[in-house]
Amino acid sequence: MLRREKLRWGLLLAAMAAALAVLFWLFPLTGDDWYREGLGRTIHSLGDLAREVVSRWKTTNPRILGNILAYLSGSRPVLREALRTGITLCLMIFAAKAAGLRSKAGFLFLTAGCFALPREMFRQIYPWAAGFFNYVPPVAALLAVFWLLEDGFEKKHESPGRCAAVGLLAFSAQLFVENDTIYAVCAGIFLLLWCRKAQKRWSPGALCFLLGAILGAALLFASPSYRTVTQAGSAYQMAGGLSGLCATARENLPEILRWMLTDCPVLYIGLTLAALTLALRTRKKTDFVPVAGMAAAAVWFAAKLPGQGAAAAVWLAALGFLVLRRLDGVRRRWAAFFLLSALTAAAPLAVVTPIGPRCLFLSYVFLLLTGMQLLQAAGWSGAAIWQKIAAGAAALAAFACCLYLFLPIHAAEQVRGETVAAAMAEGRTQIVLPEFPHAEYLWDADTQKLCRTYFYETPGDIAFVFVPAEEWKP
Repeated sequence: MLRREKLRWGLLLAAMAAALAVLFWLFPLTGDDWYREGLGRTIHSLGDLAREVVSRWKTTNPRILGNILAYLSGSRPVLREALRTGITLCLMIFAAKAAGLRSKAGFLFLTAGCFALPREMFRQIYPWAAGFFNYVPPVAALLAVFWLLEDGFEKKHESPGRCAAVGLLAFSAQLFVENDTIYAVCAGIFLLLWCRKAQKRWSPGALCFLLGAILGAALLFASPSYRTVTQAGSAYQMAGGLSGLCATARENLPEILRWMLTDCPVLYIGLTLAALTLALRTRKKTDFVPVAGMAAAAVWFAAKLPGQGAAAAVWLAALGFLVLRRLDGVRRRWAAFFLLSALTAAAPLAVVTPIGPRCLFLSYVFLLLTGMQLLQAAGWSGAAIWQKIAAGAAALAAFACCLYLFLPIHAAEQVRGETVAAAMAEGRTQIVLPEFPHAEYLWDADTQKLCRTYFYETPGDIAFVFVPAEEWKP
């Protein structure tokens, strides 16, 4: 029986890997990907890669592992798609483990949730390779850490190998993006003290997590590039003085709430329905009050009414009430931790500009995991036939939607490549290309950055003109 179950899981994961590989193969190169495509052609050895990464760390870009993955995959399509497939599959697996999901239906349901991002966030996370390699791997690494730390919270023996893996993952997760790095240090301190209070002992795993996080953060923020954040013209800026930071926070808060919650209908509607299911299960009248607050806030979000910040505060407070009052044991502790983590991961974004939807991906995943805890408390086991059908339908719908959008995009990319090759063979210096269909799902789709890859002698000696597909002629 156990062997048969392992076989079923193996087949499911193989099918998931195949589906992800197809999707990533369909995603075109966009925006800064063209720069990394050209850079990848100059990297022929690990020494070349190391010199490039160190040079960036000393000057403009300290995201060491994000750069290594992005530069290494430039001009190597098979490697690029294999890395994205493997990292995304790890994200799904470790998210399910961190959420305590043991059924295949729960895994599929969570997978669908991870792809049901708002459009602006989706296009900066999955199709855009540069965004993917900076924002998805650290989330997968942190979720793996939380899963590996379970022994420490269940009074089990923590093996040296597991503790070493936690420390290495924590260190690695710090070498991507700044708000995730700050969050990991905060989470390490919290988990170490939490385990000490709950278990009356210091957890070696939690200590390794904190030490790895501190060392990784120190390496990231030691980059000289951060010395320019208070200067005009810097890519990322922080206002000087307390008053400047407060002014920036006031400007950024609506944007943070927007991409963390109010523009994520699948997220806030899904969690509201999970809360309602929990209230119906407990049949406690007091539970319907916070559910009503969440439902009213959800309507407020959907209608785009003024006062979105206040509605978000009501929604989050109601969710927190249900987590603390109606969940128990391990589920309550982890749900509260995930909810607090969503807010903590977003907090550093309040004082820096510019910020984008991709910066809130970690917070989105944490809220999704909070919702999965609610759903399990409401009776979701993944064993019932209707649950299996619903989970399978959700996963298939997410995959079908991506195919609908990206099959024509991939076809257009092939036409573009053939057109550029033919035009360059004729020596043209101005090349007319068709615009991408469904370009709203791509980040910086129709861009002159193609000149980073296509040029005769120097970048920019070819100009690209983009016209609507119906006006374009071969």
